[in-house]
Amino acid sequence: MQKKTVAPRHVVLLALVFLTTSASQAAPRQSPTLNNLMGRADVIMAANILQTDYARTGGDGPMMATAKVVNCIKGKFSTGDTVNFAETGWWQPEYKKGETRILFLKRREKLPADAADVHPPWRTAYAARLNFLIDSEELPDLSQARVEKFLRETRELQRSKAKLSATFEEQRKDSFVILVRLSTPDKESIWIHRETFKVSIHGQKDGKGFVHVLNLPIPGDQEAGRLTEIKAGKPLTLRFEINREQVQGMTTVQLLFSNRTLVFPKRCWSGLQSAKVTQPGK
Repeated sequence: MQKKTVAPRHVVLLALVFLTTSASQAAPRQSPTLNNLMGRADVIMAANILQTDYARTGGDGPMMATAKVVNCIKGKFSTGDTVNFAETGWWQPEYKKGETRILFLKRREKLPADAADVHPPWRTAYAARLNFLIDSEELPDLSQARVEKFLRETRELQRSKAKLSATFEEQRKDSFVILVRLSTPDKESIWIHRETFKVSIHGQKDGKGFVHVLNLPIPGDQEAGRLTEIKAGKPLTLRFEINREQVQGMTTVQLLFSNRTLVFPKRCWSGLQSAKVTQPGK
């Protein structure tokens, strides 16, 4: 599966990659529940990621990382301590050196004495598929109460879902233009992390499923960092251009949107949502 270069002005020329598996099988894995994450974790901390090792993740082995503690709000770590931890490659971890994250860690049980180099004593307490970043100015005031409130608001936003629509906007000689709008589910703003917001396109052609995954460019002020704010009553509008021959013979194309990064304490949209688009005249 090959990612294509994104065209200017957020117009994407989509080279669809045909697969023999169904579109549903190729869809990204869902994040597990966030319920009782505070209770499941033996340690909760804000920490700087010092190094990562992805050598074993290709076979769903663990990603291993070392982090330096900035503020530990549960557990016995002190500021300045280092901690080695792992996360299964099955969840496609995206830890990067230099990031400041909130870590929810659980101590491994019955770890063989000679296995520390393969299995660090700590692992993430959640089957992640979510990145918990934190604004640097929030570090001194991090507390269990604030994190619990943040997780509760995230769960509520996942349940209510953002408003998503996709329609054919224009027919051109050799292509279609799809208009996508993403709106808040209520009267409060939501935030999208531009670097991990992805769109995959699913469909059926000649009895076979296909899927194409791309990184969609999200507009935003560079000075505002990696987040784009979607305000109430002001939907985020994006356009895709799809070559007509690529969807020849298809009546419906499904767009699957996913975002997996949360930035404490902002109200970030995360999870999976889909929208079906029917070609004009079909």
